[in-house]
Parts: sequence; structure tokens; C-alpha cells
Amino acid sequence: MRVDRAIETFSNYSPQEKTDVLLYLAHALTILARDNYEVGKNGLTDPARLRRINELQHRVLSFLIALRNNDTKRYPDDIFVRLVLEHPEDLEFQRHLEKMWRALIPLGGQK
Repeated sequence: MRVDRAIETFSNYSPQEKTDVLLYLAHALTILARDNYEVGKNGLTDPARLRRINELQHRVLSFLIALRNNDTKRYPDDIFVRLVLEHPEDLEFQRHLEKMWRALIPLGGQK
């Protein structure tokens, strides 16, 4: 995925369209997090990835709150999209995010 194209698309969305996309992303992250649960047990298969998901979930929801409040101090769109999509420390996680982004980004333009 070309991050610069993702940035351009997201940046051109209205605040409501960004909100729509990010709400779906936040939900999709909860599903991705479940992949880290040990089946039938209380443990985790990849605790480090679950922490990365939790941190990303925090950033997504913080951005949504700032967007809702018209907070000009929020991350600029280009930095935020990079925070969402770029995870060189876990390329499998990065691929999951890119796949989710490609599926979700058209939702912003459904108005």
C-alpha cells in the first residue's frame, strides 16, 4: 500500500467521513485483538502485538475525540495515517492494518 495515497485520500475526507472510517477501524481493531487470545485459555498468543493494538486503538480514539471537538492540536492527518499504517517492528500486523484500511477507506466516501 502506498502510504502517501492513503494520506491523500484521508486528508480529503470531511470530518464526518474521517469519523465514519475511524469508527469502523476502531471496531476492526477489537476483532484483530481477539486473534491474540489463546483458544480455551486465559493467556495470549502474542502479548506484544496485543499491546501494539491497544496503543493504536488509543491513538485512533484520541484522534476521534479531537476531531469531534475540533481540536486543532490533534495529529495532522499525514502523521496520523502513518501512525496507523506503519509498523516496521511487526510486518504481519502492518499487513493486517493495510488490508483493513483498504477495506474501510471507501466507507468515508459513501455520503
